[in-house]
Amino acid sequence: MIVARCFHALKGTIIKSLQTPSESLKKIISEKIVTEGPISFADYMDLCLSHPDFGYYNKGKIFGKEGDFITSPEISQLFGESLAVWIATLYNKLEAPSKWHIVELGPGKGTLAVDILRTLKSLNMAVGLSYHFIDLSSHLKKIQQNSILTSCKGMLQHEKYKNIERYFDKNTSFYWYSTLGEMNFIYSQEYKPQPVIVLGHEIFDALPIHIFEFSTKLGWCERMVDLNSYDQFELVLSKGRNKNVDSVLKPGKLTKTGLISDLKEGDRIELSPASLKLFADICDIVKQGQSASLMIDYGDNRAFGNSVRGIKDHKKLEMEEWLQLPGEVDISAYVDFAALSAIVTKYPELECGDLLPQGFFLETMGISTRIEILSKKHPAKAQSLQKDYERLASPDQMGEIYKCFYTGAKSLNEVYPFTSSIIAEKKL
Repeated sequence: MIVARCFHALKGTIIKSLQTPSESLKKIISEKIVTEGPISFADYMDLCLSHPDFGYYNKGKIFGKEGDFITSPEISQLFGESLAVWIATLYNKLEAPSKWHIVELGPGKGTLAVDILRTLKSLNMAVGLSYHFIDLSSHLKKIQQNSILTSCKGMLQHEKYKNIERYFDKNTSFYWYSTLGEMNFIYSQEYKPQPVIVLGHEIFDALPIHIFEFSTKLGWCERMVDLNSYDQFELVLSKGRNKNVDSVLKPGKLTKTGLISDLKEGDRIELSPASLKLFADICDIVKQGQSASLMIDYGDNRAFGNSVRGIKDHKKLEMEEWLQLPGEVDISAYVDFAALSAIVTKYPELECGDLLPQGFFLETMGISTRIEILSKKHPAKAQSLQKDYERLASPDQMGEIYKCFYTGAKSLNEVYPFTSSIIAEKKL
């Protein structure tokens, strides 16, 4: 009996001391709200995804069938191979530089990089390449490094300087950083003539957004995250115009652009200053390297009002549900590519191409031909290959909703398939 009582007492102590990551993060956010008042949805989203200890991207398995969602590179190697074909086209247009760089933002498990590298090696284009991985998550960095080491059969040397890690052999180098800002060396005189290609796959959809809502009585307000009487998170409307309305939304400027007219009660708009800042940094690098960037994400050439969503175990949850699970849910929102295009206009040396659906882009890179070749070579896998192809390229799956956004130096002229002839053909 005494032993049993001691066990139950000890068990209770253990349970109290072992909070889940979600509970720990909920406590942090709750204390912030109690101390500071309601916080912007952007702050809530940032904490949920990027908190150094309890953020979503620092948890265990989040990608693939065993995680919460699956990305294009995880569906099929054909996606990465298609991107490698595009990179090869650009590489030749850059006159096969002896030293060049690929920068990948949010590389996930490193699957895309492995597929790109394998294809470039088969084309004898990997010599002189430095591949740079940008990721805040220390957990994902380790997974990416293991992916690269496995693909290179472990035959890489390793060195570390401060927070930057490098693996390399005589032909290719791989670097890991937490932020794009840590790549400042790329602006030095030594690196100036070396082209830099920047890739981003499903990166902007995960950047924090502010949610603004119009009230006929109060004007523009902001949707904030607060605690209700049950200590649960809920979205509330600010009590009128707050500082973010003035600094982020800028209603006067919004009216002049004609972005929103005939406002009605409850009209919303989602804006992401973090996306604009990141894309400006990307444009700085593209300008420096006189090369190009390719961003692939879901969205369109317009702003959205109700696109934010939470995904867990491959299921879309109701907001009331996922708000209570900080750090446990993939939170994302549609990307406003028109806002990113506006950034490019501030760089006279750069231009951006028409937005292309992912399916159309993959077709121009020869994915259908590749499917036919692989299906004949591996008949037993033909059905599976076709299924993966349809998921990536079919308009009613990922082929239309995901868009490819190109930005490049004007000196490159047109880069396939973002050319006037291809765009004209698409519009026929």
